[in-house]
Amino acid sequence: MPEKTDASGAETNSAAEAFQQKLSDGLTGLFELVISNRRGYYAQHPENIPTRESVGAVIDSYSTKNAVITGGFNLVPGPWGLVGIVPELTLVVRNQLTLIYDIGMAHGKSQVLTKELLAGVLLDAFGVGAGSLFVMQGSKLIVKRVSLRVFQRIVALLAGRVTQQALKSALSKWVPVLGAAAMATWVHYMTKKVGRKADQILSQDVSVDAEEVDQDEPFRSQEATTVSDSSDGAAAVAQRLRILACLAAIDGTLHDQEAAFIREMMSNYQIPPAEESAILSSLASCQQIDVKYDILLSNPGDAVGVLVDMVALSRRDSIVHPAERIFIRKVGEILGVAEADVNDLTETA
Repeated sequence: MPEKTDASGAETNSAAEAFQQKLSDGLTGLFELVISNRRGYYAQHPENIPTRESVGAVIDSYSTKNAVITGGFNLVPGPWGLVGIVPELTLVVRNQLTLIYDIGMAHGKSQVLTKELLAGVLLDAFGVGAGSLFVMQGSKLIVKRVSLRVFQRIVALLAGRVTQQALKSALSKWVPVLGAAAMATWVHYMTKKVGRKADQILSQDVSVDAEEVDQDEPFRSQEATTVSDSSDGAAAVAQRLRILACLAAIDGTLHDQEAAFIREMMSNYQIPPAEESAILSSLASCQQIDVKYDILLSNPGDAVGVLVDMVALSRRDSIVHPAERIFIRKVGEILGVAEADVNDLTETA
């Protein structure tokens, strides 16, 4: 049995910091590289510039491509397992930046596709908010230009947010084989979210500010919160596992694969003995168990991870029961996840 993960311990924070630093290093220079490569590509192949009508297909293409990349992950159980997949996640972010650029070309925005615009879209999609890079003036979106020093701070902020969300993405990411499937589901969802955010932003009137900003305080203050808020508390983990026990019993039949999946997840986490006993009792009796959703509502970052785990479990026995689909959507609604986001997460279930 693998050693249980203390999701709130110093080990997780150390792994998160190492992951963030390696990812930040990998992202350095990536924005300029993507812009240079895509600009050169479209200069040579103008006939391949996407149209506005093809944006949906472009988003689907990149989402699938990134899911394939992460579907091949060989995650080692525990937070240090993420550190080993930084090169693949860096490639995922590179594809997301390329997606933003391509959508910008579809909207005829070649003149404003700066590193700051690409970074602003990613920050917005990952829930940071790009208010320090984007300013609305009437109906026009103004993109600020920043110094190299400030942009390095932005890259660190982005790496921190990706770290935070990767750690929260799914409890099942530590389960061999299925962990890769869970990460693929999360990455597919996030890439779609990036694409939709890019389409929303680049469909507006956009211009780039001529003045360069050299103030990094707004980004420094946000960066300080990224790693410290990256761990799952034992109470939240217990409620996530209770939801999975409910999902396993929702069709009235507990399949061996489903029970084994939940037990393996429990073996990787430290939860109170009373919670472990209650969940095991629910599995043994195939009965629903109470869930304290308010514990998860107090930490919105858990919501998508819960749904990713539910999708992974629903696929475990190779048959997705209609009752499972309904329950996944119900939990998404309770946790405040937008219907479109729930659809993105469940469309391959």
